[in-house]
Order: sequence, then C-alpha cells, then structure tokens
Amino acid sequence: MSSTDKITIADACELLGVSRPTFDAHRKRFKFKEIREGWQVFFSRSEILSKISPKVSVTTSLIITDDSTVSELLLDDVTFDLRKIKYIDPHGVLSLLCSVLSKANEGKHIRLLVEDSFQIQRLHSLGFFLELERDHRDAITWDKSKVTGLRTIDPDMFLPIQYIGHKGGERQISEDLVRLLIRHGFSEEIGARIGWIFGELADNALTHSKGPCYLMCHRFIAAKKGNFNFLVIAVADMGVGIHNSLRTNSKYASLDNKTALLTAFKSNVSSWADEFKRGKGLTDVIAISMGNYSYFRVESGDMGLVLPWDSAAKWCRPMSSVSGTRYSIVLTDGEFKDVSREDADKYIENLLRTL
Repeated sequence: MSSTDKITIADACELLGVSRPTFDAHRKRFKFKEIREGWQVFFSRSEILSKISPKVSVTTSLIITDDSTVSELLLDDVTFDLRKIKYIDPHGVLSLLCSVLSKANEGKHIRLLVEDSFQIQRLHSLGFFLELERDHRDAITWDKSKVTGLRTIDPDMFLPIQYIGHKGGERQISEDLVRLLIRHGFSEEIGARIGWIFGELADNALTHSKGPCYLMCHRFIAAKKGNFNFLVIAVADMGVGIHNSLRTNSKYASLDNKTALLTAFKSNVSSWADEFKRGKGLTDVIAISMGNYSYFRVESGDMGLVLPWDSAAKWCRPMSSVSGTRYSIVLTDGEFKDVSREDADKYIENLLRTL
C-alpha cells in the first residue's frame, strides 16, 4: 500500500461523508483490511472506494465558525434534507430549528428527509424533533422509524434545547447550568459568570422578541487530555430582530440594519425610552467575552457579525434567513480577565467608525 493510499479512520469518514459509527458498521460488513502502526489504525483508500460509493450529499456543516447556511439543506420551499448535515453545534441546531418552525408558522406543511445516522440521532438526543412537535405535530413530518431510541445526552453535552416562553424562565436554567459547571470542575466564579451570560442573552431575547426563545449549551472536550476545552452557548428567537426592536425608540429609527446590530451592544442603548436604566446587559456580555478572548457571533435580519477577539471583526451571512436574533458565544476554560464596560464600549465605537 502506497503512502497516498493509506488513510486514517477520520480520513475515511470524510471520504465517504459518514459518521464514525456508520463507518464502523461498514468496516465490519465489508471487512476492510486494517494496517496497524503502533496505536494508529490505517485503511486503504482504494479498497474502501472499490466497495462503497461516497455519499456526496453530505456537505453541510452547521457550526458557529462555518459559512454554511440552512438554505443549503432546502430541496424546495418546504423540504429540508437533514441527511446533508455533516457537523452541528448549538448555533447551527437553533438556526435550523427556527428555520423549520418559521415556515410552519407561515402555514406550510414541512417535510424533513432523515436517515439513521449519527447526526440525526444527535438532533434527536438534543430534543430537536421534540420541539418541532410542541406546536406543529401535524404540520412537520419525517420518517419516525429512522429517529428511534431514547433521548440519551452525550457526555459532552451540558444542556439540550431549552424552550423558554416567558420572562423569568431563564433563571432556573442558568442556575442549573452553574451547578453543572461546578460539578465538572469549574470554579464558582467562572461558573457564575458563564451562567450569567447564558441568562442575560436569554433575557434580552425574551424582552425584545415578543415571543419565546430557545437556549442550548454544548461542552466540547479536548480529545487527548480528556478535560474541558471550550463551551458553546447559543440563544435564538423568532421575534422582530434587533433593527426593528431599536426602531421603536425614535432615537434609532433611522439606523440601517448593520449600524443597528453594532449599536445594540453599546451601553445605555435600548428600545425602551428609559434606556439609561437599561441597555447594559449586552455590553457586559461583550466585556466578559473580551476578558476570555472568546468568539462571539450575532445574527439578525439579513446581517451577521462575528467578533473574534484575537482578530478583526467581520460581517457574515446569517446561518438562517428567518426573522429574529441568534446569539452564540464560544468560551474557553482559561482565566477570565476583568474588562470594563467602558472598554467594551470603546471596542464597539471603533467598529462603528469602520462602517
């Protein structure tokens, strides 16, 4: 076997466009020859391709750092091909959920194409299909024989999809998150900060969306060390969006969507008339994120903004084109430095000057 023909398990999964469990099933069925070099296992690319055709349909990675969008899963206006999903994280899951629910809210009958795969079962475990049945049991259909088994939560999962329909509902979830973090080795201080971010994003969504919001939190583990690596927190709603919310305050009625998206993160900016008593929550989220050198993404309307604190901010396509707002933040397990609200405001002011 030549060196170019020799591939790892990860390479084989990518080659075929399948999950690890699916590839393990293939290797047993087709009896692929294994080449062991120390602790590593290799396979022959040519042998695999001689027995299985790659699944070219598996192309979409709905993750916070990717440019893929939910539209790539649409076969037509009412059919989502979930078999195309290659990777997902909280940002992608909630973007997909809001997209499906939004079409159902328009009175359309939605069809989901599914298969018995790792990613579909993960969506099932996260409560994705359960949420679809909450208010749209007859309007959204899929082959339920392909989505079976108990909703078992992965060991790297902290909180599956949480539905919050009223103000105050986020408090209990934030408290549950803090307790989980502390049980997994976080200090009370860091646990409290992360829990606060989670609750603040949810409170902001509930205040301005005029409807329910969805929350999700995913813990990813460093494979080699087996310890905590980073945490992805996502919050989404299907409300009016940041731009339309700010426009209810005459002071911001003339802002375009891009300017409104940035302005919303400044201190004392709110859709409420008494904004000096409000409008501080998102600024504090930015400050905490900056102190952790985090990755923050916000989408509203037709605009998306990525704030990676170690590089320049950039505009991006929203993962979902539905109305509402989606916030996602990636936090590392490192130390949280104190960054003032004033420093966060200066950061946002500098970004506004570049528009």
